[in-house]
Amino acid sequence: MTHDPIHTTVNDERWTFARPVLPVSGPHDRATFAMIVHALTHDLSWWDMPLVPGVSPYLLQRRFDQWTAAGVWRRLVWAAPPGTPHADWTRDLALAAVRRAHTPPVEPEHRQPTADDYTE
Repeated sequence: MTHDPIHTTVNDERWTFARPVLPVSGPHDRATFAMIVHALTHDLSWWDMPLVPGVSPYLLQRRFDQWTAAGVWRRLVWAAPPGTPHADWTRDLALAAVRRAHTPPVEPEHRQPTADDYTE
């Protein structure tokens, strides 16, 4: 069995919970959300993420910025009050998002963008 970073990071139950809170952005929303969650919860740069078709480091940064500005992380916490199944997960995710939002992005040196970096 192969490792599936999308379904391992955001299982079906978490995706069903989070999906209504996310602004619809594109065909790779679940993969994008899962990779952002993985980066936040493991304190990884966008550039250290596993390769997933259709999800580039540039897309991760853009969606994180858009979703942060839209209040997604706060709305996830509100959707899971204390004592509910997703309360700890959403609180930890929101705290990690706040830390990331106040840390300047780091891009690797000498890397030229490819066509994959601009796919939705």
